[in-house]
Amino acid sequence: MRCESLEVWRRAMELAERIYRDIEVVRGEGDLARQLRAAVVSIASNIAEGAEREGDAEFAHFLSFASGSCAEVECQLRLGMRFGALRGRALPEVIVLGQEVGWMLRALGRRVRGGL
Repeated sequence: MRCESLEVWRRAMELAERIYRDIEVVRGEGDLARQLRAAVVSIASNIAEGAEREGDAEFAHFLSFASGSCAEVECQLRLGMRFGALRGRALPEVIVLGQEVGWMLRALGRRVRGGL
């Protein structure tokens, strides 16, 4: 299966693009920016890697990693907002997009595991 055929991968790519393009790190740039960017890149990367693996069990395993990274991104966005370290008009929209990607990952993971 090619990751490009998966809506959740396309949405994860959009989430990464939005974070890189629309979210400004204004305080504590080093640690928060590095961690946030690594986590958001990990979402789409794990979906892609899992989609290329053989079998549903491996795919489900990588979807679980992607889901964990998605939760990490949402937490970091909320913490950054709370501490005033992140800003951008699109920040609330990006948080919602992250939640949607998380829901999609969990739903796909359940479907894949159901096929085991």
